[in-house]
Amino acid sequence: MPNLMYFYFLLTIEKGAWPFSGELLDGHAWQEMLESYVPHLSKFEFHMAIAKKYPRLNFDIVVNSFEYFVKKYFNWNITIDRWKFYCRPRGK
Repeated sequence: MPNLMYFYFLLTIEKGAWPFSGELLDGHAWQEMLESYVPHLSKFEFHMAIAKKYPRLNFDIVVNSFEYFVKKYFNWNITIDRWKFYCRPRGK
């Protein structure tokens, strides 16, 4: 897909099982793939929602791996957050 100019990646995993390896959260892997295979890419978006309890992700490592994109692309932002869900026992 060398002529691809716009790429939108949406990933939602609602189960506790993490079926993918860490490459999806590694900015260096994304950088290598996008530079190698889509040289004309001018706009891309990542939206990932992952319900993953253990092992906990190190957010600093994830954010720092995407530093290349923050520097190269104007107005490119990354937001990462951890939510803790509580379930109420039934009948209470």
